[in-house]
Amino acid sequence: MYRWLAEKLGNVSVKTKLAVGFGLVLLLTLMITFTGWSGLGDVISRGDKLGYISSLNGLTKDLRLARLDYEMRRGEQGPTAVSELLNKLDTGLKTARSLIEQPTDAALVDEQLAAVDQYKRAFNDMVQAGTNRENARSKLGDTADNAVLKVSEVEKSLLQGDSVTLFNSVVDLSKLIQQARLQVRGYTYSGKVEAEQPALDAIDNALKKITSLTSQIPDQYSANLQQASVSLQAYRAAVSQYRDSQVASAAALKTMSAQGDILLGHSDKLTVSQTAVRDADAAQAKYLLLTATVLALIFGLVAAWAITRQIILPLNQTLQVAERVASGDLSHNLTSFGPIATRHAKHDRGPARVDRRHQRRGHPDRQRCRATVGRDRTDQRRGQQPESRDRPGGHRHE
Repeated sequence: MYRWLAEKLGNVSVKTKLAVGFGLVLLLTLMITFTGWSGLGDVISRGDKLGYISSLNGLTKDLRLARLDYEMRRGEQGPTAVSELLNKLDTGLKTARSLIEQPTDAALVDEQLAAVDQYKRAFNDMVQAGTNRENARSKLGDTADNAVLKVSEVEKSLLQGDSVTLFNSVVDLSKLIQQARLQVRGYTYSGKVEAEQPALDAIDNALKKITSLTSQIPDQYSANLQQASVSLQAYRAAVSQYRDSQVASAAALKTMSAQGDILLGHSDKLTVSQTAVRDADAAQAKYLLLTATVLALIFGLVAAWAITRQIILPLNQTLQVAERVASGDLSHNLTSFGPIATRHAKHDRGPARVDRRHQRRGHPDRQRCRATVGRDRTDQRRGQQPESRDRPGGHRHE
């Protein structure tokens, strides 16, 4: 593989090799930059998801506060605040569902969406129960006032009569009605379940008293007592309606409380899960960046070594041959460096032709070198020091 690459690089110019080298440096730099940018983008995206989940958690807490305020004020400010928060939470969860990729986290978001849907239905039931409760409260006031009015008319008429016994019986009826009203008011204002039955018993006592008086008083007062009885029966029905609305409101409140707990709990789980995913993404980004850096260094060093070798070896070869040529040795050519000789094969033929031409003609420097070597050998055999061929101020022997 290297021989093939060396042959290919050996056939290109130095300019091209330098361009390839700098191009590799830029390519490796871009690779490292892309790896870091990609990892950073993943970490930023995960952080945005965590921030979005945190905002949904805040919406859930705001929803709980709005619902508690609605319950405390018995819906006086209307359902607008709670409904708007529910819609925002539903829209936000749908957006989060499209952003989250992990199946377990997506399942948590789906459960939150289902919880929001049940929360909406429960809140609508609570609003309807509140409407029914207020209607029942209005009926309680109207029917009780009508019953008191009818009995008061009978009481005023009997006050002008001679029957003290009947008058006292009607006064007792008025007291029973007032007692029933007090019991009902205590029940409606407290909302306690244990206060319902005493209120119903007080109304029943008043109805029994009306029934007993109907057979005792003159017929002219029967119509008023009959109307008072109808009003008390409606009064009792209104109490039952109020009780039903309270039961429905309590059931809806229980459902909303449970769904709110699911929303908050799942939000916490999502935060923990997405934090773990973010940490894993950050660790993976660091690992990828480190791996890309190491690979870039290795590849860059190998490429630098290969390209440098392709440039330095031909230069060294050329310098060696030039030195030999300068010293008069024309017996060497550029064929001793393996794959590099491929590029310089056409240049090798030139020195070879020059060498053969000098051999045929006899180069003066070569003849001079041979004569000098011959004299040195003769002097050595005679035991004499070879004469300096190049003394200061002396003559150079040729």
